[in-house]
Amino acid sequence: MTQGDRELSETEKTCARGVTITSWGFFGLFAGFGGAQSLQSSVNGTLGFINLACLYTFFVIVGLICPPMIDAAAGRVGWRAIFFSAGFTYIIMIGSNLDSMPSKNWVQPLANAIVGAGAAFLWTTQNFYFGQCANLAGAAAAPLGTSVTDSVAGMTTKFNSSFFAVFQFSNTASNLVAFGVLLAFKGQAIVTTVLFAVLSTFALLGCLMFCILPSIPHTAVDAGPMSPQTVRRQDKSPTVSSAFMQMADVRLGLMVPWIITNGMTFAFVNGDYTADIVTPLIGEEYVGLFMTGFFAVDTCFTMGWGQLIAKKALGRRSVFIVTGMCWVAFLVTKMLWTREPNFEKSDDVVGKWIPIPGRKTGTTDIALAVTLAVLAGAGDGFWTPGPPAILQSFFAESNLLATMAAYKALQSLGFAIQFALGATLHAYPILRASIILGMIALSYITMLTLVCKHPLDPRARDQLSESLNNSAASAPPGGTSLPINPAPEPAAR
Repeated sequence: MTQGDRELSETEKTCARGVTITSWGFFGLFAGFGGAQSLQSSVNGTLGFINLACLYTFFVIVGLICPPMIDAAAGRVGWRAIFFSAGFTYIIMIGSNLDSMPSKNWVQPLANAIVGAGAAFLWTTQNFYFGQCANLAGAAAAPLGTSVTDSVAGMTTKFNSSFFAVFQFSNTASNLVAFGVLLAFKGQAIVTTVLFAVLSTFALLGCLMFCILPSIPHTAVDAGPMSPQTVRRQDKSPTVSSAFMQMADVRLGLMVPWIITNGMTFAFVNGDYTADIVTPLIGEEYVGLFMTGFFAVDTCFTMGWGQLIAKKALGRRSVFIVTGMCWVAFLVTKMLWTREPNFEKSDDVVGKWIPIPGRKTGTTDIALAVTLAVLAGAGDGFWTPGPPAILQSFFAESNLLATMAAYKALQSLGFAIQFALGATLHAYPILRASIILGMIALSYITMLTLVCKHPLDPRARDQLSESLNNSAASAPPGGTSLPINPAPEPAAR
């Protein structure tokens, strides 16, 4: 083994270890937070929707202006400090649910606003860190003297698929724990205290995982000896307006409807699905169980779609189309397959659901909830990990941090929009579902427009560039055709 081979191997191992530790840190963090979030609409009622709307509104605002702060912090205090500090805000939010006094009406929205700011730093840093890992590992894995485009794209798919599989599994574990606690302490006054204490413990353990995160260069310019190949260079340090300006790039601009819709569909499952289907048909104590099922299905499809793309059995465009139809089936099924409720909100206790006399949960009620969970999991299996993987491929050479900040802000805007719709249009489930169907249609239009000029798979981009180069080479003398460089286009247009 040559010295160069040994250095390449160490680079890949370091990046893979960083991705693994980050994934399991998120597992612990969201094993705590996921349960608290899923129970917001069913336990806190309208206040739950307000909490989630506050969370994602601040996520959007801070997410758009945080790139220069993350860039500076990564260089001065390192990745570990950012991850741990941002992660700790989740513990604050979980703990706020222990407040059962009238003060909860301002304590919980405030705590959710704080975690919204922390989440912007956490998720933008995670996407930036993974992008840097993919750049370094992809360059290390590619044979010397060859283009690293396909290798880097393969790493983005691999890293994001593995991360989101673990992430969705964390939500599975979280909701399973919540279901167990709610069932074990059903009817007891300490149930809320026990539940959120357990969830806080999971979140703290996740934060502690970040303390052993390996350090990698926060800019490709600093990569130096980590990779003997030419590693992709990042542009100058981002500014407060970088994320805004990045949306002018057609590759990100045409993905905006899809990214926002992804946030809306995920929020719909966490809020509307539990409030419209699970709680009134089966009971609030079963919310955790059915969300466990959704995230378990999501985990399986995340790994499955990732494997199909990695093995080139399917392209990203094909998977996008198929998974989009899963979301359409989910929404249409929810709109058309209606059932009479078996539980209703109590007039005496806010957020409490009680059985309706003469009504009981039937097999058809359970079948509806299970069918919707499977369809949503199949759709989200690509709609959540797909956008960051594609963007990390598109912008591997420049403006990665600003791009990922814009991505998370736009996704969070989708969360905020849907939770706001859940609160204001709670009595109109058909209208809420119809709005998302319209957004899915818009996403199809813009994404299919995008792939005509910027294919989502590197090999397709290379084929398009080769075709254009051949056309240019055969152009008559004096023609205006120019060869097309197969490298990605500049990030800003």
